[in-house]
Amino acid sequence: MLTSDAMRKIIVVFLIICIQNGFTSPHQSYTNDTFHYSSRPKQQQLFHSTSTENFDLDYNSNDKEVINNALNRGPYFDTSASKNVTALVGKTAYLNCRIRNLGNKTVTWIRHRDLHLLTVDKTTYTSDQRFVSVHNPQMGDWSLQVRYPQRRDSGVYECQVSTTPPVAYSMILSVVEPVTTIHGSPDLYIDTGSTVNLTCIVRHLPEPPATIQWTHNNEEINYDSPRGGVSVITEKGEITTSYLLIQRAKISDSGKYTCTPSHANPQTVNVHVLNGEEPAAIQRGNNLHTKSPIFILIVVLISLIFQR
Repeated sequence: MLTSDAMRKIIVVFLIICIQNGFTSPHQSYTNDTFHYSSRPKQQQLFHSTSTENFDLDYNSNDKEVINNALNRGPYFDTSASKNVTALVGKTAYLNCRIRNLGNKTVTWIRHRDLHLLTVDKTTYTSDQRFVSVHNPQMGDWSLQVRYPQRRDSGVYECQVSTTPPVAYSMILSVVEPVTTIHGSPDLYIDTGSTVNLTCIVRHLPEPPATIQWTHNNEEINYDSPRGGVSVITEKGEITTSYLLIQRAKISDSGKYTCTPSHANPQTVNVHVLNGEEPAAIQRGNNLHTKSPIFILIVVLISLIFQR
């Protein structure tokens, strides 16, 4: 058997041979014949490793981690759509809630102003049957349908998912009633030979009206009529304005003009084309009705005469 001194000599010789042949650990360095061990973080070691197998293993584990994180994230909302919904009075409105990774969780719709539960999944939980939950499984959509909405239905609605704690997405419903106005209504006075400019304004429509029709005494205006000089200009936008222009106004142009936008209420103006007569005189003549003091005096005198 070898003595302890002989064993030590063999080990020293083995180390010298290793140093001369450059047989070092991948994670060791030698400087000035002094042994120094330098450790690297695990991730850095794998990145700098010349082993293709180690690199592939690291890449696959990251891939799995990303997939696992996505699966473990739980339900979340797709917020790409607008949170503000504008609807017309009486026209069905939809509040759309798009949910990802829903799994087996429950979706509820709640009205914010009174915390009233409206729907749970596809079931309506309110006596107001105008509220209906509509599900599109392909898109992950859970929409709240509001039939025949009224202005009182405006407000905040909340789509909730039954996680712990629950997650919610709020939407704002604005139910508006279109308003149509004509400048100068109900009565407009124009001098003979002047240009009649009737301006019809349409507000609170979710989109500009497809058409705006003008009528004169309930008959559609013919812009190609022999009379000539009648034209219409319409500017569409958030506020739509339609101008009816009648050049060289005549007495026959007097009458009732009505502006009728599609999907909005009509509005009417009475046009009086004057032939040198003052509007005040016409107004005084038109104001002789049952509430006039003169009319009351005449009725009293007639009653006294017949009582005799």
